[in-house]
Amino acid sequence: MSRAEGCDVSKWQGEMDWAVAGSKVDFAFIRAGSITAASAEIYEDYQFIRNSGLAPEHVDFTDYYWYFRPQYKVLEQADFFCNLIEETGRNLRPVCDVENDGNQSPSKVADSVAIFADRTNKNLGVLPIIYTRAAWWNLNVADSNLWEDLDLWIARYSTYLAQPWYGTYLKPRDWDTWAFWQYSADGNGKGAEYGGQAASMDLNYFNGTPAQLAAYSSAISPIELPDLISVKRKRNTILYELDDTYNYKSVLHAGHMMVVEGVYVRESDGAEFYVVGDGLVRKDHCAPIT
Repeated sequence: MSRAEGCDVSKWQGEMDWAVAGSKVDFAFIRAGSITAASAEIYEDYQFIRNSGLAPEHVDFTDYYWYFRPQYKVLEQADFFCNLIEETGRNLRPVCDVENDGNQSPSKVADSVAIFADRTNKNLGVLPIIYTRAAWWNLNVADSNLWEDLDLWIARYSTYLAQPWYGTYLKPRDWDTWAFWQYSADGNGKGAEYGGQAASMDLNYFNGTPAQLAAYSSAISPIELPDLISVKRKRNTILYELDDTYNYKSVLHAGHMMVVEGVYVRESDGAEFYVVGDGLVRKDHCAPIT
């Protein structure tokens, strides 16, 4: 099988020669922006305007990725990202680049990614792809039923392997297959060959032929996701153990956002709790995220 090939670019590639890139690749993912680690300022990539204007003229399939920081302004990040890319003529799927935990717990990172995905789905009518590395994801992001609905773009650098993982070795916990594979990046000396000003170029495969990539592009639609909630109280509330003991597990601050996986009713008094990850939170202490 001749896989469709692509590149992904950002400000680090400088001013791309997209005519050259288009002669080499079937698809391209372009960095739209991110949020600063120190000051939480949302920004667009310095090359976004140029890349988004020129790339679609030369590359058949283009879309955009957002470098996500789960500790900051999740809804604002998603809205800014979607507003940037919704009029670009994009024709694959947007990407949430998840490789930074922001010193958050795995369950908090998972909630933040789920909320970003839900907001993207509402804004653009499609769920984002998740870009990540297996060894990082498995340690830093909690399990969720949502992940099976999101396609995987896996980073695993090797130019001689036919697949990014074999068996369980370097396999991401939540996926059994991949849509895109970033197989080569820093230090490959391929920058100029693919139209970049930098020495290196991030290179990717699609898990299928160019014809199958075209079919993948056309099969895009929104799906119904689990309910999302946040703590509505001005004060904190409590996350309880996910059992009949109702023991204290942790504190949830006002505005904390969560994915609902079910509702639990306490037999003794009829009090209702949301099941969120590995805990329970009082239903009357929360409100839907809209």
